[in-house]
Amino acid sequence: MGVSDVVCAVNGDIELYVYVSPHASRSGFECVDEWRKRLVIKVKSPPRNNEANKEVVALIEKTTKHKCEITHGWKDRHKTVLIHGTEREVIQLLKGAIKEVSKEK
Repeated sequence: MGVSDVVCAVNGDIELYVYVSPHASRSGFECVDEWRKRLVIKVKSPPRNNEANKEVVALIEKTTKHKCEITHGWKDRHKTVLIHGTEREVIQLLKGAIKEVSKEK
């Protein structure tokens, strides 16, 4: 299972299915969780006052270079993020971000 399994093209944009882990020691993309069928994103921020959500959006925007917004799961760890970009480009950028994390470990 890879990044292409956790994205879906919707009206010219991309839906990304993520699982957020707040209060992490570092922020970044972890892996694709096969059981949850979601991309795991760790953030340092706590899940109060939308701090973790804001960090998730900022991290995805910085990585994909496209605007995005959380469309489902504002108060849940399971979120759907709408990315305004092309599927191929977004998948490649996310794969690169995951590979960078695996090199650091």
